[in-house]
Amino acid sequence: MESSTIGLTSIVYPWIQKISVSGNINNGNIMPISYKINDYRGADKEGHIYINYENKIPIIISSEADALNDSRRQNVSNTLKINSFDPVTSIIALSILSSKNICNTIIPVFDGRRRFDLEYRNIEKNDDMLLCNLNIKRIAGYSDKELKKHPKEGEIKLSLLDKHKSLFFPTEVKIPLTIGSFLVKLNANLIME
Repeated sequence: MESSTIGLTSIVYPWIQKISVSGNINNGNIMPISYKINDYRGADKEGHIYINYENKIPIIISSEADALNDSRRQNVSNTLKINSFDPVTSIIALSILSSKNICNTIIPVFDGRRRFDLEYRNIEKNDDMLLCNLNIKRIAGYSDKELKKHPKEGEIKLSLLDKHKSLFFPTEVKIPLTIGSFLVKLNANLIME
């Protein structure tokens, strides 16, 4: 999966992310195996985080900048990381949890640096769409700068998948920022391969 800035924003803030996740879904239970993200900001700034899951705990295999020795933040303990998902797998988890046509749930996330909960609440529901409020509850691993600028809320839209008549899949995430919004449109076929 790849995401990037577009339009005028890409001139001011050129950014591309390439993300790969793997895992298993068995009887409605999601078991992440790996999460790999490569981040490119302009011609001279690159970073990555590679995570493997062992005994339901995300283990950082490699990171640039070094996530394990980052003096700007405290490391997140294994106790807080256990049973958490990476950001992409958390989207798939919401899809499975919303199979009862509601999105009232909390999903624990660890992105390699920060541990946070994604708290979802229903806003609107019809036959083929759910609209949910997203509250980002910060748990651990944030730098002072991130605490000041990272968003705390947003909205997520889930649409009924044509192939799976009882499965809603997140198709749009919108998070307000200081200037503008962070908007992601997702394609279920891209992720559910």
